[in-house]
Amino acid sequence: MEINFDRKSLEISKRKVITGIISIEVGNDFFPEQNWNDAIVTVLNSWIENMIQILGSGNNEAKFTFFDGPFFFVIRKKLDQSVVELFRNSRSNGTDNIDIRKFGYSLLETSQEVVKEIDRRGWESEDVTQLTILIQRLLLNLDLLNKEN
Repeated sequence: MEINFDRKSLEISKRKVITGIISIEVGNDFFPEQNWNDAIVTVLNSWIENMIQILGSGNNEAKFTFFDGPFFFVIRKKLDQSVVELFRNSRSNGTDNIDIRKFGYSLLETSQEVVKEIDRRGWESEDVTQLTILIQRLLLNLDLLNKEN
């Protein structure tokens, strides 16, 4: 499972909300859809916070929400293989086995690319500052996970 993101799609509103195309790719399918446009920085901040929780020892399950529309996915961490379940309108769209570490690095790389593009464009917002901090926390958690295994 990887994150699909289009840097050319980034836009900023007068209220400094940054939107862009973001979805997840599970197998050969995109969720919610390939060209899903959402509040990308807000989405990434939320997803990183959830990923940090699930990578730690406290939680074995986390809900990852898209902010525009009734779409989310749940990751359940298991010892051998983690599972993702996709939801539309609170109805399950099925499950798939995933490598949680691979998804964590996809989240990290996508977030870094988003920040790099936003910096290149000279945009600033509190959400971007928060994303920069969360990127460092996610990196530390992924490094700890690698040292444990």
